[in-house]
Amino acid sequence: MLGSRSFGSALRSHSVSETPIRYFKTMKILLLMLVLAGPGIIASRTDGSEDPPLPPSERVLQFLGRDAVSVITEAKRVEVFRLDPSERPLEPGEPEVSGYRVIATGRAKGKDFAARVRTLLLDERNYWFKGPSKICKPAPTVAFRLWHERKHADVVLCFECTMLQVNPEVYFEDFDPIRPDLVRLAKEAFPRDPVIQKLGDASPFPTDSSPLLPPPATDPKSR
Repeated sequence: MLGSRSFGSALRSHSVSETPIRYFKTMKILLLMLVLAGPGIIASRTDGSEDPPLPPSERVLQFLGRDAVSVITEAKRVEVFRLDPSERPLEPGEPEVSGYRVIATGRAKGKDFAARVRTLLLDERNYWFKGPSKICKPAPTVAFRLWHERKHADVVLCFECTMLQVNPEVYFEDFDPIRPDLVRLAKEAFPRDPVIQKLGDASPFPTDSSPLLPPPATDPKSR
């Protein structure tokens, strides 16, 4: 009986004192890890850098071009270029992007930068496809060249008109809803360029149509 009581006491001592202590210590460590990892998990689900983007709409496919969309969707590297907005003709052999002269090249960006560009470009809500035409001639100053394997797609940005072009066969389109995002990317691409660093988030064109087209004529009889 004595041996039995001694064994039972030892078992109770291990199960009641040592095991719970180790259990609670393990749980505290796991909870701490979850708390520390939580913000990172949330960020990866909201910034679009981890989850695959939604399939682009048919209107986006038409504007960007299917080949460009294929590259943008899989891109892991981005070259960044400063463009000359003037209309001075290109000299033979001059570096260019979509016919615009390159005056400076920034440090290439990786997959996170590419993912941010992709998230912006593939969402139809980020364009003014049905909006009135702007009275503004694009003069691009920045270009992003997204690479997937040996293929690339060029994104040409004009911040004066808040318009961009990807498919050279399709004219520029308004990107007013995402101007702050693209301004931020341009500033990251050229942190020491005074012209780019002075770009503002606000579009020169308000969100209504009043400055884009002449105001409707007022009928005197309606007064």
